Amino acid sequence: MPHIHRGHYFASMFTSKELYMMNGGNKTYIGKDGFFDIYSATPEEEAEWSKDVVAKAIATIEMDENKVNLEFAIENLRFHKYKDLKELLITKMQNASIIRQKVFANFISAMG
Repeated sequence: MPHIHRGHYFASMFTSKELYMMNGGNKTYIGKDGFFDIYSATPEEEAEWSKDVVAKAIATIEMDENKVNLEFAIENLRFHKYKDLKELLITKMQNASIIRQKVFANFISAMG
């Protein structure tokens, strides 16, 4: 039986933008998941989508209580080199739940 590359199987399921957004803009993960053969985006499109990833990550940091979602959002901001990430996390720690405080504190301490 021939090997069916999963990228071909899912090709009709995801657009390039959806793949970009699902992976926080990190194209390495798009490739690791086997979708490079269907991923097609211009640098201009990726720059625009990057703004969407950053906006979504900031919204998550502002409101979400889920540890995994918060960590993913912070990693996305780090990947996109968000300039004021440490300051954002310090600000959002004020009056935050214990879960949010722990996640933010872990990232802040790792940043040095």
